[in-house]
Amino acid sequence: MEQALQTIGGNLPYALLHLNDDTNYRLFDAAHPTYVPRTGIKVEINPYTALLFLDGRVPDRSGQETRRKRGVPRVLEVYLDKRFTLPNSEFPRLVEQVFAFARVNWRGFNAQAIPATLNYSYLVARLVREVGADNWNAIAGAGALRDKAWFL
Repeated sequence: MEQALQTIGGNLPYALLHLNDDTNYRLFDAAHPTYVPRTGIKVEINPYTALLFLDGRVPDRSGQETRRKRGVPRVLEVYLDKRFTLPNSEFPRLVEQVFAFARVNWRGFNAQAIPATLNYSYLVARLVREVGADNWNAIAGAGALRDKAWFL
């Protein structure tokens, strides 16, 4: 990435975020009878690491906060790579952007509880596995799918 930025010129600040959706952290809201926190809760572990709650209670039509799924809600661990050049004060804003990406879903009308950047990466990896790496390179190189987000 550094080489690409040097190639285009200029001194563009950047940050690399690592998103761990397989963390051992769990969050609970002891003030609510279900113990499920609201979606969007952010817990800062340190200036470079935060936990983001993507799948929690949301208000329904009557104004009651509920969760439609069963099981332990998903927590996303977000941490800033040491090679960042943005000011460290930008980290909370970047975590908010991760949450916004988790609300993006081009495959339907219901938001996913995972950032689109992770979800679509998983979908592409699954497609590559199904068609084979050599076939995928030919398909992707042909350019027919370039402008179509729906093919996933």
